[in-house]
Amino acid sequence: MNRSISREFEKYLKNNSIKLVPYQVIDRGQLAGKVFEGIRKLSARDLRKRKSDWQPEKLSVISDWVKHSLAPIAKRADVTIGQLSIAWALQQKYIGFLIVGVTNPQYIEINLKADSIKLSEEVIGEIDAAYKGLENTIRSTYGQSIREFRGLNQKYY
Repeated sequence: MNRSISREFEKYLKNNSIKLVPYQVIDRGQLAGKVFEGIRKLSARDLRKRKSDWQPEKLSVISDWVKHSLAPIAKRADVTIGQLSIAWALQQKYIGFLIVGVTNPQYIEINLKADSIKLSEEVIGEIDAAYKGLENTIRSTYGQSIREFRGLNQKYY
């Protein structure tokens, strides 16, 4: 969800055969679909509780977007939301490989299957359009970029 890399930097990476290694591709679970499936209760020791994008109002905006925008795309592609997110990232020409964490060992196998998923240009376009919709909603409602809304300009991140 953090697409703060500029187009110029993407072009630089591609032109110089440099690969980026992103992490938190499923955004600490927010792009895995579990966010809106009633699994919002985090344990007292869960570090996500201290992240600003896990506060109720922000989590609601993000989870509504995942539920209403990404989930239908994933369903049509017959993949999980997490696999959709991972496959999208892997298909970006400037990405070498990903670091994806899991909270449950069963997700390792599920996530690894995303490596063999090839999303069509149409599906990638749908994902990009959905992201632009989220950007517009946050900009018009909160007057912030997604990065600012999620608190990613804070020192701890």
